[in-house]
Amino acid sequence: MNKEWKLRRDKFYSEGYREGIIEGQKDAAQHGFNQGFKDSVMFGFKWGAVRGVTSSLAHIPDEVKEKLVENEEVRREMMNLHTHVDAITTKDALTLYYDHIRRDKYAERKRDINPALSLTQQSEYGGLETYVKKLEFILTESCVISVPLEAKKNAGS
Repeated sequence: MNKEWKLRRDKFYSEGYREGIIEGQKDAAQHGFNQGFKDSVMFGFKWGAVRGVTSSLAHIPDEVKEKLVENEEVRREMMNLHTHVDAITTKDALTLYYDHIRRDKYAERKRDINPALSLTQQSEYGGLETYVKKLEFILTESCVISVPLEAKKNAGS
């Protein structure tokens, strides 16, 4: 009977251990997916706003553009931004986003090594974030146009 008990105990211990590892991996994968989804949605929202706003402004008649963006230099910057943004394919945008993630991870590792680094020293944003910042600049220079580039948080979040 002791031999039988030992065999069953070892069997249940091994199965329980294996199930625990599998469940732990599922939980970790789900958490990573949730965080990645949250981060990419916000980035995608901003990129969509940049594409949509620049495309809309580029395709309206010049008379309307002049009323919306009074400064001629800002209008030129807006058209230049549209030209650059319009040339970026979906595949290129995904590559730029992937590069953004890698830069953030690298900056995080550097911050772990030297916590005294400021946020600006930790990571220089480039790629897609640069286009968002350029659009924000153009919108602040034009008081007629107002586009929220930050998603509002739900009260339930």
